[in-house]
Amino acid sequence: MRWRTIILLVVLPSFLIFESCSGEKKKLEEEIKILKEENAYLKAENRALKKEIEELYKRLEERKN
Repeated sequence: MRWRTIILLVVLPSFLIFESCSGEKKKLEEEIKILKEENAYLKAENRALKKEIEELYKRLEERKN
């Protein structure tokens, strides 16, 4: 009887916590993957905007001269 009680009070909750953490870990890994892809897209967009700004400054300088 004691061993069953120990198993139910100690081992089972630990297992359940581990399982819920595993599921949460998978969700977080998927979210990290999505955020990394989004970050790469935003970096590329940022580079393109910087180039566009540089071109606009060049045109502005040419008009001033």
